[in-house]
Amino acid sequence: MDYNDFLNNNLVQEQYNKIDLINPYALNHGMKHVKNVCNIMENLCDLLKIDNLQKDALLIACALHDVGQVNGREKHGTKSKEFIVKELNDELNNNIFYNDILESIEKHSDINAKDLSLFCILVQFADKADFTKNRLEDNYKEKFKYYCYEDINKIDFIYTDEEFGINIITNNIENFDELFLKEGHPKKILKVTENLANKLNRKPVIMHNGKHLIFYCNKEG
Repeated sequence: MDYNDFLNNNLVQEQYNKIDLINPYALNHGMKHVKNVCNIMENLCDLLKIDNLQKDALLIACALHDVGQVNGREKHGTKSKEFIVKELNDELNNNIFYNDILESIEKHSDINAKDLSLFCILVQFADKADFTKNRLEDNYKEKFKYYCYEDINKIDFIYTDEEFGINIITNNIENFDELFLKEGHPKKILKVTENLANKLNRKPVIMHNGKHLIFYCNKEG
């Protein structure tokens, strides 16, 4: 089964539909968010030349990472893992990345955890990088000032033999350090990007020019 099979699974759709209805958060955690995260992961895997078997597993993890949030945000990674083991184990247990999928789902919000695998960090990055205006619930679009970009397709991934880079269009934030970094979600993006750079044995260099937020992960790191 690939990730689309899980997204189209009746139980999974039922969970995400419930989240869409009861979600009390500014940022959508239902199917719209999950599909965005899968989109980011597809681009990231292609960029880093991750083989198809692992790519499929990473996409499954992204598809299922928030499925337990219907029972509350606290420890929702653990709740998602428990739901999967209870309801989807037969569909998943023959995947050679079974343990990686479950671990990454359980820990996808724990950006301060030590010794996470690259698999886990990639899932974290794809999740945190979905900070689009289009993800915001309608009644929060004016209130939430510091989204990173208008649309998911405005992330530019850059890869050469010398560097791995991500260019995000930000919301014309004039005082980046003072304002943007006070927001919890942007701080998480920076943290998980540093973790990703370190896991790829690259040096994280983070720059901002008022409109673009650029992460260069140089090889020499």
